[in-house]
Amino acid sequence: MRRLAWLSICLAALLALSAWLRLSVIPPDPPTAAIPATPAQSIPDALLAQAIIRIAYALPEQNWLEFNLIGNGQVVRVLSNAGIKPDALLPTEPEFSYTLRYQLLGTENSLLSEQTYTHRSHISMVHDAASGQDINSLFFLDASDRIAGTRSFLITLPAATPARKLRLQLATADPAVNSIVVRAYHQNYPPEQRLDTLWQRLSYARRERLAEPSVYAPALLSQQERRNLVRQEWEPLGPEGTPSQDYIPRQLYVLRDLPEGKNSTTQDTQAAPAGLPVGPQLAGVITVPAGGSELQLQVVTNPMRPDLTTAAPLSLLWYPATALTAQKLSFDPDRGQVLSLPAIAQGGVLEVLSPQDLTLRAFLQMA
Repeated sequence: MRRLAWLSICLAALLALSAWLRLSVIPPDPPTAAIPATPAQSIPDALLAQAIIRIAYALPEQNWLEFNLIGNGQVVRVLSNAGIKPDALLPTEPEFSYTLRYQLLGTENSLLSEQTYTHRSHISMVHDAASGQDINSLFFLDASDRIAGTRSFLITLPAATPARKLRLQLATADPAVNSIVVRAYHQNYPPEQRLDTLWQRLSYARRERLAEPSVYAPALLSQQERRNLVRQEWEPLGPEGTPSQDYIPRQLYVLRDLPEGKNSTTQDTQAAPAGLPVGPQLAGVITVPAGGSELQLQVVTNPMRPDLTTAAPLSLLWYPATALTAQKLSFDPDRGQVLSLPAIAQGGVLEVLSPQDLTLRAFLQMA
């Protein structure tokens, strides 16, 4: 009897220890909540008019989605979006994982390479001030799936054996993922004689977007600078086969230029304004072409730094093209925007230093 009682006590102790270890090692399930999806029908018409439409293609799990490679570059870019089930209960800060499988095929469909790539994405939402509601920043008009943020990866094509086709397939996905859509682009370098024509065919909005890293507006770019901006392009690829039979095209609506919603879990931040960033640790360099009469410097309001309402005097170093030494100047942008530089007609280089972080734009008045 004593031995039986002793065994019972040991068994109870082991069960208690096992329960304690289970509670201490296995974390509790994260809290779940349904992130509200915005039905496409309830999105205001004004926002629909602002949305950018991208053609994407549904990614199959069993078959392959095939693209012919038409560019002359060595890089292919693949963009993807996950569609999340509208009734899925998600963690308060959800993250969705899915894996794409791709193949590169050569002549006569010979297999050159096969790899997988895993993405983690989040629900992306923006806030509409007019309606006061948070809206999915990506959506389909014909589906209720919540669309996660765009993810991309690059594929370097083999140099020895030319790749002719790209094949894509969905390998695995989290249970909450209902669908995947993809877009593919092939790097292409147009011939030199086409560069000027390509620039002329761009819309003004597209020119502004390409010229954002430049201190000059698109109209003030030199011919060589314009050519450099269009020297590389990404050719969109279309799948092989018959639409709705071999592949399913989808119209993906993308909302931009809106602040993030309170339910958004993306890590994106509001972009700094276009122009030349300068600061205590960052000198700005402006190349002034010959033929100008005066230079106008403009301080751009930075929405990321609302505390910087005024600009402190700037320290300038002017290197005229006709001189061997620099000239030190000071400029107060709050008092005047026009800067008279000695021998500006011959051109030169202007170096700008600022005691605080600012964004500048420069405009050259031609003689």
